[in-house]
Amino acid sequence: MPVVSFTVLDTVYNPSSGGVAPATWFTTIEANFRSITGRVGCSLTESAAQDVATPGTTTLTLGTVEWNNGMTTGAVANAITVPASYAGKYFISATVQFSTVPSGADSVIMDVLNNGASIHREIAARTSASGGVESIACTIPHILAVGDDLTLSVTMSTNLTDGDTEPSQVRPNLAAVWLSA
Repeated sequence: MPVVSFTVLDTVYNPSSGGVAPATWFTTIEANFRSITGRVGCSLTESAAQDVATPGTTTLTLGTVEWNNGMTTGAVANAITVPASYAGKYFISATVQFSTVPSGADSVIMDVLNNGASIHREIAARTSASGGVESIACTIPHILAVGDDLTLSVTMSTNLTDGDTEPSQVRPNLAAVWLSA
């Protein structure tokens, strides 16, 4: 089932030799393409280990575009930006996996951020005296406006010092898929 209804291009503009097509004609071509290729969405990830502030908040680097169908990503893919004509309801999915969590950490917090403000928070408590948080994940519905930027951050809890073993994040992932206007 198409996400966007298909429009016959001649109903928007009937090309003639030497004429210039209006912008609406190109917008219609883009919408027709998306109706064929599927849902507008994007998935960003990073496989390289990253230092996480201890204690403190770290905005995670998401340097690899796993797939992209019409979304806008930042220069190094750290953010997913909602494109023109696709404001509405989205499913947002986020995951962070850790190789180690310091024994002084009481918890690890993962925030999905919209324009820098948290729209969803997951907290994983330490499972033993030596650490033990391995991954945090969530999938949420959320309404986004055109130009909204989604990013992902991790906050280590208090009771940590710079001398504690720092965790290495091994694979964050952030994805957003448009559902409807």
